[in-house]
Amino acid sequence: MARPIKNYCDYFPHDRDMRNHRKVKAIRTKYGIIGYAIWSMILEYLTGIDGNVFEYSEVEFELMAGDFGVSATEIRDVIDYCIKLEMIFINEGFIHSESLDERLKPVYEKRGKSKDNSKKQQRINGKFVNNNTVTNGVSEAEMPQSKVNKSKVNKKIKYRDNISLLEEENEKLLQEYGFDFIARVYDFLSSYKIEKGYKTKSDYLTIKRWVIDAARKTIQAPVLKNEEILPKGLAEARKNYKTISEQ
Repeated sequence: MARPIKNYCDYFPHDRDMRNHRKVKAIRTKYGIIGYAIWSMILEYLTGIDGNVFEYSEVEFELMAGDFGVSATEIRDVIDYCIKLEMIFINEGFIHSESLDERLKPVYEKRGKSKDNSKKQQRINGKFVNNNTVTNGVSEAEMPQSKVNKSKVNKKIKYRDNISLLEEENEKLLQEYGFDFIARVYDFLSSYKIEKGYKTKSDYLTIKRWVIDAARKTIQAPVLKNEEILPKGLAEARKNYKTISEQ
């Protein structure tokens, strides 16, 4: 029986001056040596995992935290920042690195299996399965589980501990408002939920209905305590606004 072809690699090329890449420098400036260590371990993690992708989820971050020896929050923060810098990408709820894929491509070609074929191989419970275990795309032994997997197509992803959205909902928000602002919106709603005991049926609809406007006010509007130092016209406008808002 032939040995199954691996869907991961044992090593990846690590440039001697990777630390001086301008995007890596941005990580080092923002998160220090811990950020650089997390980025390096993310590359190692991607290299050694099936298909060189991992799920963007709180559970996965917790598992990575146990492996890396840092908190899940630190890992998520660095991952979010790397997505912003386009160092890694999220596709259908999974994280991958285009540059790492290119570096690993010769390894898969040498094995006689392209990266694209690896991606097409069936995945069950997050793991790839051999083609000879599958009939017509479905293993008889896995049919009950396969039905469960189909139901997970619209599975929500946790973007904060208490905030979950569909990937397409998150992407819509990012396209419309940008990464930095939406990150603040998530933090705003997360804190509001914790402080007020607030519950939502749909975080996405809640964000669209009122959180966007509320976050804008907290971010953009200055706190004016002494109205007597305001120009006369602005002071009157502020008083009129208060009068209207109190009605």
